[in-house]
Order: sequence, then structure tokens, then C-alpha cells
Amino acid sequence: MPSRSVTKTFFLWIGIGFISFIFLKLVLTDKNPASGLAYSEFQKLVDDNDILSVKIYPEQNSAKVFALLRGTQKYVETTIPSAELPDLTRRLRDGGANISISEVRSGNWTLFS
Repeated sequence: MPSRSVTKTFFLWIGIGFISFIFLKLVLTDKNPASGLAYSEFQKLVDDNDILSVKIYPEQNSAKVFALLRGTQKYVETTIPSAELPDLTRRLRDGGANISISEVRSGNWTLFS
């Protein structure tokens, strides 16, 4: 039978671990999540030069695009056909947007959202 101080120490460390997990979850959550946008609406933003920067994640037949808007500093996301990617990147460069293309999208390591 464990002594009372060992039990207290055990629960103290469990509590510290739980509080640490909650703290990390709060710090690492995305404070400005991307809102979904239709591709036609995204094209209008590109034409109006409202895109400050984009991250493009190519997939087999499409690409996920995450964009930071110039005026509102909000993020939007959309999916585009792969065939549109060369024209889109040209139009974004012409509009002065910073473009980043990444082959791998890192996942969120936390299990609870």
C-alpha cells in the first residue's frame, strides 16, 4: 500500500501534466483560422490584388491554396484544379503577392480540436 505522500505526489504530477497540456493546446491553436472560399470568389480577390501572400499545397489533381488577404489580414482557403496553377501563380506574382509552394503539409500534432 503506497504511502499518503506518494499518492499526493502522483496526483500532483498528473495535475501538472494536465495543466501543461491545456496550456500548450491554448498556445498552439490557430487564432486566425482560414475560412473556406469558392474558387470564383478567390479569382476575384486575385484580380483585385487583395492577396498579400499564399501557400500552395499541390495534390494529385488539385491544389489547396491558403491566402492572407491584404486589407483585413484574414486567411482564406480554396481548392483549385492543377491545370489552373501556372496561370494563378503568374497572376498572383503580377499582383505582388508572396508565393510559397510546399509539397508536404504538416499536420496538427494535437489530437483534440
